[in-house]
Amino acid sequence: MIYIKRVFDYIMQKIWKYRILSFSISAIFIILGIILAFFLNPFCIIISGISAIIELFNERLILPRIEEIDSKGADKHKETTLPMTTDSVKNILGTSYPNEWSYNDSQGVYTYKEDIDLTMKIKEDVRGNWEEFEEDWVRRFPDPSAKKIIVNVYYRSSIIEDYLFILVDGGRYILPPPKTLADLRISRFQYNLGRILSCNYTFYNDYNLGEYDYKLNQAEITIDDNL
Repeated sequence: MIYIKRVFDYIMQKIWKYRILSFSISAIFIILGIILAFFLNPFCIIISGISAIIELFNERLILPRIEEIDSKGADKHKETTLPMTTDSVKNILGTSYPNEWSYNDSQGVYTYKEDIDLTMKIKEDVRGNWEEFEEDWVRRFPDPSAKKIIVNVYYRSSIIEDYLFILVDGGRYILPPPKTLADLRISRFQYNLGRILSCNYTFYNDYNLGEYDYKLNQAEITIDDNL
């Protein structure tokens, strides 16, 4: 009996130690869980908040901007693929800058850089043998000799329009003719087209732009936006 009691006591001690060990391990995991919950939950909240801000930023600012850029790109592509019309050509002639055109002096051809199918050409059958032009305003230049020139506007092989211009001051500048002998006004369209022709004819730079305006003033020609 004594032997059996000792065995029983031994087993109970082992069980008690095992229970203490189990309890200790459980307590450690509980404490660890509390610590992790305390430290990680705020971190998770911060991460979630940052993610929400990024998502809102993308939704409100980035994505609409991307869609706007894509839309503009599509519109621009659509514009470039639309057929050129007479109004489109005249709008380009009336608003483009001289440096948007290239000029071939040997051929007398102006080419629009954005669409090389749009060209202007000084009419060949009168080139070098132009008709003399005599009006009082051309005599205000140092060289009073002047000649009429015809500028043909082409889109591909189609002639869009012919325009009369005057080669003045001994062939140095191309100016639009004013409305009448007494009414020395030109339209804004004539002004811009003449600037393209004249500045490229004398090799475009900022100095030529100033010279072009100076020559108009010298001839006492004015621009009327109502023409």
